[in-house]
Formats: sequence, structure tokens, C-alpha cells
Amino acid sequence: AIVAAVFVVAATRADRRAVFAAVAVATLFAGFGPWLIVGVAGCGLFAASVRLRTRSTQLRVIAAALAVLGLFHLSDIGFFGSSALLAGASIAVVFASAYRSCGSRSRKQLRRTLGGALGLVIVVLGVGAVQALLARSAVNAGVDAARAAIDAAHIGDTDALSRELAQAQMTLEQANARVSSFTLKPLQLLPVAAQHLRSVATATEQGLLVADEALRTAEDGNIEQLTLRQGQFDLALLAEIAPGLERAAARLGTAVAKIEHDRSPWLLPPVDRRLHSLLDEVADVRAEADLAAKAARVMPRMLGSESERRYLMLFGSPGEAREFGGFVGGYAVLAVDDGRLDLIQAGGINDLVPIANLGKLDDPTSYPVEYVAADPVMFPQNLTSTPSISTIARAARDIFPELYGAPIDGVIYVDPYALAAMTELSGPVTVEGIGDQLIGDAIADFIFDGQYRLFDDRDERFEAIGELAEATAAAFATADLPGPEELGRLLGPAARSGRLQVVTYDDAENDFLTAVKLQRHFIAPPTIDSFALIQTNATASKLDLFVRREVRYTVDVEGDDLSAVVDVELSSEIPADAPPLTYGLTDGTNQVLLSLYSPHELIGLEVDGRAHDYVTQEEFGFFRYALFEVPLPANSTVTLRFELAGTAPPEPYRLGVWQQPLVNDDDVTIAFSSDEAAPLVAEQTLVEGWLFDSALEQSGS
Repeated sequence: AIVAAVFVVAATRADRRAVFAAVAVATLFAGFGPWLIVGVAGCGLFAASVRLRTRSTQLRVIAAALAVLGLFHLSDIGFFGSSALLAGASIAVVFASAYRSCGSRSRKQLRRTLGGALGLVIVVLGVGAVQALLARSAVNAGVDAARAAIDAAHIGDTDALSRELAQAQMTLEQANARVSSFTLKPLQLLPVAAQHLRSVATATEQGLLVADEALRTAEDGNIEQLTLRQGQFDLALLAEIAPGLERAAARLGTAVAKIEHDRSPWLLPPVDRRLHSLLDEVADVRAEADLAAKAARVMPRMLGSESERRYLMLFGSPGEAREFGGFVGGYAVLAVDDGRLDLIQAGGINDLVPIANLGKLDDPTSYPVEYVAADPVMFPQNLTSTPSISTIARAARDIFPELYGAPIDGVIYVDPYALAAMTELSGPVTVEGIGDQLIGDAIADFIFDGQYRLFDDRDERFEAIGELAEATAAAFATADLPGPEELGRLLGPAARSGRLQVVTYDDAENDFLTAVKLQRHFIAPPTIDSFALIQTNATASKLDLFVRREVRYTVDVEGDDLSAVVDVELSSEIPADAPPLTYGLTDGTNQVLLSLYSPHELIGLEVDGRAHDYVTQEEFGFFRYALFEVPLPANSTVTLRFELAGTAPPEPYRLGVWQQPLVNDDDVTIAFSSDEAAPLVAEQTLVEGWLFDSALEQSGS
């Protein structure tokens, strides 16, 4: 407003050419919009002031007012700040012209006024710099304390969490007081300095509000009690803390929006980088807070707040592969009532066979054809004969409408690697007939190797697996669990790789389980390319212990057309000292049932260079190309080639690779080429699902 008023006064004294230049700039660089109309009106009035002798001064004043408004709203041309340079140059020309038209006395007075104003600006900037340095120290201390509080929350150190939150609140309050102090108010009149002040003030204020809300939640909720202790979880406390978690998540969302809104493009690069980093951190914490709030909403029901919940835990062994991972060798039924975990029953899968034989699949036609053929009613060890956990859960509820006196409310799948991780939390377990207690990797070693050396009888092995299932479930049901960071470190890899999965029959609960990576969904993604290589065992042997797979996906995109080749190398690597019982009734030849899931049409299939028959089915949005009994002799290699043709997904090309949790992880190579980009090759050992993104690969990210 001050600059506009001085400009209008200067325009009455400046040379007409200088004023015309300013009016022209305001018109020519206004872009298309309402400010173009303002510029055109200014040009018209200025032209009229030149032609008319009467009232020319008044018209020039109005034209100058319209021109300066237009100059304040120019559009950038070519680079950020170009509008400010144009406007500043135009205004400076008018001021210079007006200055030259003044007498010596007026010029002297103007110089004094300008010098005084400049001195005042220097003083204001000096005071602001001192205050900014003091505020910066407090802000940094507050941010450090907030980070320490987040770290404490991850590891479950509730005392440190409350202490660090209190420190963050105190220091951010000091910083906010300095940033909003009266001595910094004059900075709001200075361009660029004002934008910095506003951005920092907003960030500090929002940080303080978040710290206040978080500290209130931590103190009011008594969160140090919010852990599983001796198999007991305080659901009343969780319900009590839920509103605070939701408020904290909402406050973080508001903070992100307001900080982003006041983040000016005029910020200096170092300041902008710090602010960008802060926004990223707040966004990450917000995601965790949203997840915590969601947990507080759904976990009480999952843990029996309304009525007892029962979960069927299936212990799978990929030594004899099934589509989901491994055949089911053991089970446990867990009950949770008002936060208290109890083991109802556990044992080998043979214990469930007579119960399963009394059940049925309610609507067999709604299940995949191959799943019905696996007959999980007659053979419940085949419950995992599908890559979809939701299908397994539906079948379990159909087959066991009631199990040991009550219906089941969810299914938990655990394989040996997940069991090993669980015992790191629960402590070692004991199986009769084994001298040592089992913990960690020793669990997997026993399931994959030790049981076949210790027990000759098949029933003894099933009994041992049942005892292991019972001991593990019982130990976990009475364990003290650490904070989410330690839980994530120990169980996260097993969950992300599909070795530990949980599913219920409630959509909100399943959304939460998906968010915490405890539930994977096998379904064809609609906007990216994808494939899954799934195998199962046809010999009732444990020869899958010794199978390794190397997979190469070669894809070429030309316009809307896609062609791909999937080369698979199956290798049998049986060590000389392998327990004979792992052979089953075979001579070491594994009969591998291999299926390729793809959204594309299969136009050719070869096994060891010869055409091979296959069956096409549709499952989960994919075409399933199923092979039958591909023989894999001991210590040999078989090669397969699938040739595919289809429609390319939207750019940039992305490919989702599904990971089947087997004993040995796949080695996967992706070779991508297109008519618009240089060829790319990427490879990795598939310990979990892989999203290949050609744009990130091309940028080296």
C-alpha cells in the first residue's frame, strides 16, 4: 500500500514516457485474466490523459493506480521472480524520473528520508537477525526433542517419550514466543524477510500445537501400560487413549496443510530445504499417527472387547510347497477375551482331519477350480492351496463353522521363519524327544531337517510338529511384547514376505492388518504390469527344500503393445547328507506343479525347449497358466519359457512381481526395453514383493 501510494504521487511528476512504460508492462505481461483488464483500462486512461488537457492529472493518477495494481499481479515469464524484476524495474524508472523532476531542495529532503528509512530497515533487520538466531536455537532443540520422543515411542520407552515431549513443548514454546515477539513485527513490512518470518512462525506454531496434543495424549492416556504383559492387554486403556490419538493425527494433518500453505517460493534455498525436510518428517509421523489411531479403533474388537474372539493359527512348511507357501502341518486355536490370550487347543494337522471331513465348502463354484481340486475338506493340510489369504480364511470358516465349541473369527498363517522370529519375543520352546530348547533359527532347522533325522515314524513327526505348535502358541500367549519398533524389526520381514499373515472377517480390521503389512492381497493390479510364479508339490515329499528358481522377465513395449518372455530355471540341489525321509516315496525326482499368473495372453510354452501343454484358468484378475507334473530329477536343472503378448500399462512402465514364500528365495532379473527409452536391466533376490519402476531405474533412484 505504501509503495502504491508513493508510485501514484511519483507518476504525477514523472516523465510521461516513464509512466507509459510502467502502464505498458502492466498490460503486456499481465497474462490472460482479470488483471489484463486492469492493465488495458490503465492504458486507455493514460492515453486519454495525454490527449485531454482538462482533467489530465486526474486521469493520470487513476491510470497510475491501475498500473501499479497490475504490476503487483504480473505473471512469471520463463523463471520464478521475473514478474518481480519487471515490476521493480518499472516502478524504479517512474521513481527515478520523478526524482529528476524535483528541485534540489526536494531531492535533498528525499535523500534524507530515504537514508532514514534505510537506517530503520538495517536496525529492524539487525534486531530480527538476533531474535532469529535465538529462536533458531530453541527450534532446533524442540525438533531434536520431538525426534527423540518418536524414537522412544518406537521402542516402547514410555518414560522417555513423555520426558522428550515435555522438552519439545517447552523449547518450542520459547521459540514461538521469540518468533511472534513485537520486535519482529516490522519484518512483516519487508519483502522476502516477511515470507521467511511467516513460514518459520507457522512451522513453529504448528510444532508447538502438535507437541501440546501429543503430550496431553501421552499423559492422560497412561500409555506406559499400553503393552501386552503376560498375555494380557488393557483394552479399557486403549479405548481411553483412542480419542487422543485421533486428535493428534488430525493435528498433524492440519500442521502439514498450514506449513505447506505458508511455504513461500521466496524462501532462500537453505531455509526451504529445512522446511521441506520438516514437512517430510511430519508427513511420516502423521502416517504413523493415523495408523495408531486406526489401531485404537479396531484392535479392541480384535482382542475381544465386545465378545471372545477365536483365531485358527495354521503352521505351514514350504518344504512341501503349496500356493500360499507351505502345506499345513500343525495348528493352534487361540482365544482372546477382553484382552486376555488363551490357548484353547493345538496339535498336528491330523487332529483336524476328522473334524474337517464333517464340513464342506458352502459354494464350491465360487472358489478357484484348482483349490476345489486340492480338496481342503478331505485334506485340511491343503487349506493353503491358493495364494489368497482371504480365500483361505473363507474356506476355513466354511469347513469349520465351529471349532472346539465356538466359531473362528480369523486365521493366522505362520511358517518356520516366522516361528523363528516369534520365539525371539516369546523365548525358547521345548519339544518332547529333543534335548535342546528351540529358539530362532533352530526352529527352522528342526522343521526343515531335524525332525526327519530324529523321528522315523510319520505319526511321530506330526506329533512333534503339533507339540511345537502348542509350545510356540502357549509361549506367545503369555509373553511380554516390546514396542512397535522392536516388533517391526523382529516380525516385519516375516510379515512383508508373507510368512506371517493375519486375516479376519471384518473389513475395517483387514484394512488395518493390510496397513501394518500383516495381510497381503493376491489380486491383479489394474494400472501396472504384473506376474507371479507359483509352485506346489505333487509328490508328498519334502524335496522343495532343495529347489531353487532363477527367473528372468524380458519385456518390450512398443506403443500400446507389450510382449514378454518369462524364462524360469528350476534347479534341484540335494546335499549328500540330506535325510532320506525328505525324499518321501520318490527316488529324488520332484514333481513340480508350476503356474504362471499374468494379465497377458500366453502364446507359447516350452519345457527344456519342447512345447508343453497347460491349462488356462482365470483367478483373482489374472490368467493362470497351470502346468502339471514337471519332473525335476535330483541335482538337475529344468528350463521353462513362457511367451506372452498383451497391452502395455500406462507410462511410466511399472511391474509388480509377487513373491511366494518358499524355503529358498528366487533370484529375479527384469530386462525392460521400449521404443521411447534406453533398455534397463535390474535384478534382486526376491525376499518380498518387488515393484519395478522404469522411471526410477532410469533416474538411478
